[in-house]
Amino acid sequence: MDSAHCLCLSRPCRLRLALSTALLPYLGLQQRPPSSQPILAPASSANVASLPALSTLPGAPTSPPPHTPIALLSLELPPSQANASGGEELRQSRRKLAALSAAQTAGAASAKHCHDEDDGGEASASARKQPRGKVTPTDPSSAVTAAVPYASSSNTVIAIAQDSSHPKWISDLLSLFQLEDFGAMWSRLLQEWLAIKAKGFPDKKKVSSTGRPEAVRLWIDRGCSVTYRPTIANLKAYERTFNTWWATLQPTWRIRNGEVAQDLVDGDWSCLRKGGVNGLQSVLAALFFWGIPVHRRAAPAQRAWNAAVEDCIRVFSQLSA
Repeated sequence: MDSAHCLCLSRPCRLRLALSTALLPYLGLQQRPPSSQPILAPASSANVASLPALSTLPGAPTSPPPHTPIALLSLELPPSQANASGGEELRQSRRKLAALSAAQTAGAASAKHCHDEDDGGEASASARKQPRGKVTPTDPSSAVTAAVPYASSSNTVIAIAQDSSHPKWISDLLSLFQLEDFGAMWSRLLQEWLAIKAKGFPDKKKVSSTGRPEAVRLWIDRGCSVTYRPTIANLKAYERTFNTWWATLQPTWRIRNGEVAQDLVDGDWSCLRKGGVNGLQSVLAALFFWGIPVHRRAAPAQRAWNAAVEDCIRVFSQLSA
């Protein structure tokens, strides 16, 4: 008997051979016609030992192909074995093989889905999350704190180095105000502020809080935290509040028709020589928190902020002279 075409069963002659056509290449067999009878032999150590290894069979693949579907062979009992017990075992075998085939098909589909997710799942998930049309975020602070790139107002930005002679609170504020790239004008304003601090104005002097933007108060209440970012829900309202507050800080000779006369700079600035913790840095904080959301928008939205920064530079340069 050709051992390459013999299969040993522990229960000889009870069931017809049930094999998947996907497994036949590993045994070097060709599928027999339905009328062919498989060769059955009692299981014994001699028969098992005489069987060649799968890897040595002619034409056997070196590794099983992935996700090979299992095809079920027709199972029939010989007439001599067609009894109730054999029929029940045959039905159980068919159910097990059908379940195995279904499980393998599902596993192949799952593996393909995971592969697709690895290749493009992240982009697909992002595409599914993209809203249609204009959507207002439910959390207004997300528009303030999100790291969205924006166009700088100037390509010439001077990073201001820390000075060991600065008090810690000045170093902390300088680090905070340089976390965002607002362009060269903002850098110039910070330099003027440091020049004012070098003048040694009285530390106990602070600017008026009357009409001050609420964002500044919330920031001061949190100990001037370098990580806190107040929410600015309405930029137009914030712009009006800042400009009104800035006007109240000006000397009377710089007010014309209830508004700041930006062309007037020669005069007495003693009312703004405030060097305390809540001094002119409160103005910088108000501009900083305002600048974060406006620099995430198109250039027209930055005009009012730029105008405010320019006037602060005029005033600060007079104070540092």
